[in-house]
Order: sequence, then C-alpha cells, then structure tokens
Amino acid sequence: MPVKVNPSVETTPIPPADQPRSKQFLVHPNLACLASLADKDRGRNMHVVRLQVKLGERPGEQEYAASSTNGRCAVLVEGECPMGEYPDIPSLTAVRDTPWHTPAAEALILASTWTEAFGLPISKVPRPVLANLAVLLGEQETHFASTDLERVRSLSTRNVEGRFIDVQIVFPKIEPEASVRVDAKHLIALLKVACEFADPESLNVVTLELRGIEDPLVIRSSNREQKFTGVLKPISR
Repeated sequence: MPVKVNPSVETTPIPPADQPRSKQFLVHPNLACLASLADKDRGRNMHVVRLQVKLGERPGEQEYAASSTNGRCAVLVEGECPMGEYPDIPSLTAVRDTPWHTPAAEALILASTWTEAFGLPISKVPRPVLANLAVLLGEQETHFASTDLERVRSLSTRNVEGRFIDVQIVFPKIEPEASVRVDAKHLIALLKVACEFADPESLNVVTLELRGIEDPLVIRSSNREQKFTGVLKPISR
C-alpha cells in the first residue's frame, strides 16, 4: 500500500552502481500514461511500471527509461530528465540522508501507485519546470514529490519485488520493410471505428496495410455480416 508522506519532500537522482549518486531527478508528467498498459490480470509483478535512471553524457545530465507491458503490448520511453531550478524538498532530502536509505538505479512501481504519483503535480505552477515530478529511488522504497513553491505534495511506496521483462528483447532488431508517418490522433480515431466492426470472436482483429510512404494506410476489419475499410493519408516527410 502506498504510504503518504505529508508536507515537504525532496528527490534524488540514482545513477548506475559504478557511478556516484547525486541529487533528485525529474520526470515528465506525460509518463503517467504508461500505467494504462500494465497488465492487471497476470499478477502483481506484471501490473507495474519499471523506472530506470542513469547519468547522461554531459555533466549534470540524467537520463531515464520507463517501460510497461500487458503481455501483448510493450512500451519503452527514454529521454533526458528535465533540467531547471527545481527546489530541494527537505523531507526527501531527509529520507536520502538516513542510514536505511540505499540508492538504486531502478524500481518497479505498482501501476495504481504510478497513476497516483503522477497526480501529484499541481496544475498551475509559476515555472514550467515545476510541472514535472521529482523522484527519489531506493532499493526498498521510491519517493515522489511535487511543489508549486507554496505547497508540497508527496507519496512514498514500497517497490514491487521480483523480476520484470526487459521489453527491448521483443523489439525488432532489423530495419522495417516499410514505414509511414501518420497523425496519431486520426489513427486512434480510425482504429476505434474499425474496432466496432471487428468480430469479437476473433479478438477484435483489424488488419493494417502498408503500400508505400506516399500511399494511404488502409485499415480493414470485419464480422459475420459487415466489412469495414478505412484509409488514412500519411504525413509528408
């Protein structure tokens, strides 16, 4: 169960074991969506988001990787941790400095806790950097915090124990035979419509057809009585 830590909190970056630990690191608020792909039906160790952090190539820079899977879909988001003047939050600093806190380079976070943590950032902040979420990783617990310089919101949780699949193992290693660039929102809208005509007995299967980088993407689905065809024009490179 998540443990709330009231007023004040700070955060710390956690590089790999062979690199020195530094202070807090920040993550982008749009990482919240990864919890939606965590598997809710295959046990506690699958219903998680994996968060990793390491030092970047430039001094003072940190990089993160966040991943989740439901057994059919797997996602990985990598990026540079946001940088800027984010204030130290004393209670997280206090956690970091206690003898029982052991820094870590990664943690498995229960998906429901992940969602709750990303609800911490306050919507209206005086500086853009404050819209990000501060994180302190430990071997046993992970701590999240947000502030608008007047208020502090924080959340602490025990890490989920066990192993988590390295999602990169299932990513193709060879170059694609074809690829197209499309508007993501239009693609989602078209897939939702196509799904209405897909046969539930076939697990709502739709077929995507690629012909060329300038040709429309074709989406087909069918059931016992209907056939659906949709097209989506690609975005010019």
